[in-house]
Amino acid sequence: VATKVMPKGMKRRLQRKKSWVKRKTKRCKERYPRAVKVVSLANGVLSLALYFLDVFTDVQLCMAFYWNNHMAWFNLMVVFIALPYAVAMFGIAFYSYKENEGIVRAACVFFSPVLPALCDVYMPFYSLLQNVGCMPDGLTNFMVQYEATRTLSETVLETIPQMVLQVNIYIGIKMEDQLH
Repeated sequence: VATKVMPKGMKRRLQRKKSWVKRKTKRCKERYPRAVKVVSLANGVLSLALYFLDVFTDVQLCMAFYWNNHMAWFNLMVVFIALPYAVAMFGIAFYSYKENEGIVRAACVFFSPVLPALCDVYMPFYSLLQNVGCMPDGLTNFMVQYEATRTLSETVLETIPQMVLQVNIYIGIKMEDQLH
């Protein structure tokens, strides 16, 4: 959308900058393939650590709401956390039912409650394994779709509602402080 309303001169400069970055990245991958793999692995580990930190802080906040008897906020947080996970479970079950047959289909549907957690752990590393060439195309296609869906569902169903809730809590606390 931005490129549609952007002035032509700026659009050309942006395209040149993108192609410059693309050339530099390609050259770096050709010259230092191991370094690129190490950086990609470190990025995957960092992404995974941040994911688990997000889960940990969400659980901590839920526990704080529960211990302080804010049951409405506790229930909202549980819904915000569980809804993207349920969407992922349903998506995996639906995808495997549509794409597979027999025992593979049944196993995917049966294990769909734990598969989102496994896919979330695998998500930062699948592109690295794909570049090495030790990942089947079907799994790559699934992971690309899973990552896009998971990112969108977490943003819309968890992150944005949590932000609204946290802003509401902050404003409520500030208003209470002003009254006292």
